[in-house]
Amino acid sequence: MARRSLRLPSAALLQTTVRSKPEGSPRSYWVSGALVVLGIIAFVVLTTVLIKCSHHFWAVEEPVQASASKWNVIKDEISLIAAKKITNQNQMSEIRPQKYPTINDHSTQIHHTTNSSFLPTGQLSSPVKPYLYELSIKAYLLAFPHLNFGLLNDSIYGSVIIYFHCHEATSIIQLNAENLFFRGDKTVLKRLGKTREDDHVLDIKDPTFSNATSIYIIEAESPLVPSHDYSLSISYHAYTSLSGSTGMFKVEYKPDPDSFKHYMMATQLQMEHARQLFPCFDQPNMKAEILLSIEHPIGTHVVSNAPARSRKPSSADFEITTFFKTPKMSTYLLAIFISDFPYKEIYYNNVKIRMYAEPLKINHVRHALESAKKILHFYEKYFNITYPLPKLDIFALPRLKVIAMENWGAIALRSERGIYDPEVHSPEIKNNVFSTLAHEIAHMWFGNLVTMDRWLDIWLNEGFASMMAFRTMESVGTSKALSDGLYFSELQGKCLYVDQDVLKTHPIKPKEDVVFNVANYQLRILYLKTAIILFMTEEVIGADIYRETINIFLENYAYRNVRNEHLFDTMEDTLAKRNKNHTLPPGISMSNFMNSWVLQKGVPVVTVNKLEDGSIHMDQFLFNSRNVNGERTKPEEFIIPVFNFNPTINKHDIIWVIPNTTTNMLPHQYSIPLDPHARGYYRILYSKEIYEEIIKNLKRDHTSISIASRARLIDDAFALAEFGYLSYEIPFTLITYMVRERDYVPFETFEKHLGFLSGYDYNATTASLIAKFALILFEPAYKEINDGIHDEDTSFVKYMYRKLIKTYICHDGNGPCHEENLKKYREIKIACKDLLLSNLKCNSIPEQDRKMVYVSMIKKGSMDDFNFFLSKYHQEYYESERTLMRKAFVFIPRKEELTKYLYNSLIPTNVTGPIISDIRQFVSDLTHSPHPQLIRTFFIDNFDLLYLKYKNIPTHFAYFILYILKYSSTEEKQHQYFLFHQKWKAEFVELHYEAYFSTIQQDYMRKAESRKKYTAKIEAVLNNIIKNM
Repeated sequence: MARRSLRLPSAALLQTTVRSKPEGSPRSYWVSGALVVLGIIAFVVLTTVLIKCSHHFWAVEEPVQASASKWNVIKDEISLIAAKKITNQNQMSEIRPQKYPTINDHSTQIHHTTNSSFLPTGQLSSPVKPYLYELSIKAYLLAFPHLNFGLLNDSIYGSVIIYFHCHEATSIIQLNAENLFFRGDKTVLKRLGKTREDDHVLDIKDPTFSNATSIYIIEAESPLVPSHDYSLSISYHAYTSLSGSTGMFKVEYKPDPDSFKHYMMATQLQMEHARQLFPCFDQPNMKAEILLSIEHPIGTHVVSNAPARSRKPSSADFEITTFFKTPKMSTYLLAIFISDFPYKEIYYNNVKIRMYAEPLKINHVRHALESAKKILHFYEKYFNITYPLPKLDIFALPRLKVIAMENWGAIALRSERGIYDPEVHSPEIKNNVFSTLAHEIAHMWFGNLVTMDRWLDIWLNEGFASMMAFRTMESVGTSKALSDGLYFSELQGKCLYVDQDVLKTHPIKPKEDVVFNVANYQLRILYLKTAIILFMTEEVIGADIYRETINIFLENYAYRNVRNEHLFDTMEDTLAKRNKNHTLPPGISMSNFMNSWVLQKGVPVVTVNKLEDGSIHMDQFLFNSRNVNGERTKPEEFIIPVFNFNPTINKHDIIWVIPNTTTNMLPHQYSIPLDPHARGYYRILYSKEIYEEIIKNLKRDHTSISIASRARLIDDAFALAEFGYLSYEIPFTLITYMVRERDYVPFETFEKHLGFLSGYDYNATTASLIAKFALILFEPAYKEINDGIHDEDTSFVKYMYRKLIKTYICHDGNGPCHEENLKKYREIKIACKDLLLSNLKCNSIPEQDRKMVYVSMIKKGSMDDFNFFLSKYHQEYYESERTLMRKAFVFIPRKEELTKYLYNSLIPTNVTGPIISDIRQFVSDLTHSPHPQLIRTFFIDNFDLLYLKYKNIPTHFAYFILYILKYSSTEEKQHQYFLFHQKWKAEFVELHYEAYFSTIQQDYMRKAESRKKYTAKIEAVLNNIIKNM
């Protein structure tokens, strides 16, 4: 089949050379620029005193109140005087010529409302639909130390012309806007004619704006006429948000270690943050083309979704970059990066791939560029659709709220997910770079070319991207994600534990009447469970049919929006076309099967019991981790495919477990364990007799069972025992085979459950027995690693295996590695005196061993050792190395130093935004500290400062509260938490935390009950097993 091409016409695209500075500016620009500057200076001198007295009114946090104050009226006037009209915009338009708005003297005030009578949820009605945005922005970015724009610092002035089609008569146009400042006289509504002269300006009432509902409302004096096109011109003012936040935000960096700070601007608009950048129809199904123009400080350049078309000076301090028109796309995919970052580039066919990074890191982007090239080739071949854009830019940001963002043609990612230096970084970093790009580039097709209709259907974006990332890693990537079983630990292993809690979890697709707010949803469900369900679906219908379905789906819905039923119907049609309807049970359609997994929450348990004649009987119930006594909840309507190797026919088949249907398999028609490659999304509860058979097989030859299936057996057994569905004798006996285990994923799965067990805070005797038993299982593997056996295997999964084993054995500096670790540290202390610890010229410790060495020093080293380490931490500019060092700092034994470390890391007064990319990981690491109560008290005492700094990232901020709750087990601590909660209740409500943390409290109480119940049983089981090993 010939490959289909959906690339936009690009033959006429112009090549633009990026220069650090323009060669010159026309004299008229200098004259007008000087007059404007003199005017601003005179005005500022007259108003400086007043402005200083009321500078608090400039806060972006209260945009409605601020813009209503007289001081913001003054500031708006300054903005209007200073913002120069963007010239030559006729060159931008690829539709008929348009007249562009100019700044005039009309004055119409915006009516700000506290609520809206239209759609209070912030959702827009849709009698009109946009087809083009012409967006012009002037960015007052303090890119360099010498720049100063006075009151305009870190602000943007924007104007947008929205072209839209009217589908039904209406006099009201609703747009999304948030934290924007409007001037009503700058809002102009026109009915478009065949030519510009035929355009007709329509009378409108005073616009109204509700920041609470993010809706800007324009009401025409007369209704708009259906089947006609209109334009809406709006001018506005806004401020950049905190570093790494949403909308347009600024980020600081240093071009070299000894220089002053520079700043760049970037955007993060998913999910509904385009409204913070410009007024728009900020919903996925309101796709439109975007024509962009950015006025930015000289010395910077701009990267966006489309290629740059022209770049020219506009004044003494600014130049304008205009861009070609984007494809038809959703507003959340718009990207703008303003910086002086250098770039490297390569080509894939005719697609230019560029990567931008800080000057200090730009020489380490080769792996990312080569990976992007491989990934593009793989996806074009797999999807049978050409990458639809002429270029792909990748921008490595020093700080970003999310790990990465799939802006169409202009991917953003955290620096540590794009930079790989083979002389500094580990195979894990290398793999992270590839997997991140594989996920984001998959979105160029799933999410960008074909986009979900509403945020309720976000699983269609994220599920496919997550699944395809694993398939790409297996085929052309840095790890065998499928054959090595990594998909189990990364997907099922991370998702099942969340999904089995019926009070915390939710369906993949929320109910239709729900207003989607990502803060209320588990990302592991939206990203990981969806990928697992797609893998399971592929296993059901076959890889060829699945791939054909995806190809047809992408071709049929290119540049359009989709819902669940579009995918399910495409699957159904493809099965019918290939005469494969018999793949599913009689009377079950593809929609029936898929909806049973997409629309229902939770994870089922498949029970497998052997009957007297050797056949097996299978049934299902819903896993409910709220039970502690093994109660079986009434089953949901899951249509479960249990994958099986059938010895009778010598091939794989499917055993269907369907509600209200008896499922039996005759002897010799099944193989144990079932689901041999762990592709099914369910737990399996075998009878004791079958478990004993499995344990014998594992002890005889564990490699006869696949890696993923071994991990699944361990994961299921411990999870089922934890909640009373199974005796703890089964999982602890099952893993005795692990003295011979030499693969990563089974060890990673067991180590995770060790973490769960230790989280129960057992008494010293029980904890000691668990640690002793685990040491027996880990030591044989550690001895082989220490002796250099299999050192020739340099694969990613073997690297992870060695790292996990050595980290566990040498954990926290108290294992047999202690003295050796201190010796290694003091050697690099001498060698790295004048170099960074990330520099392999002085630091010869393998990356997988560094954390252990650093922890040994923190716990057992001298003050001189510690001070040296602290100084190197402040000098380090590789985030991967800083992350390793932070993981060691949590073991600081001295309370005063630990408190100082926490304050300097989380609440530095000289930094405006978050200084740690991932607060979640930072707080999670703190659970290893020897002083959890000190940390808990620190979070409570400084909660006001933490709230101000991190509330804009609620999914991260929640981890501070999780930590406080985790260490509130005694009655005294529970009372302290009650008082803390009462004090901050309004903030809990604001961040939608109330229900979530109520269930967390119940979860900890349940764990306490379980701990009391199972402690004696675990001790008895372990004593007996250890005695007989």
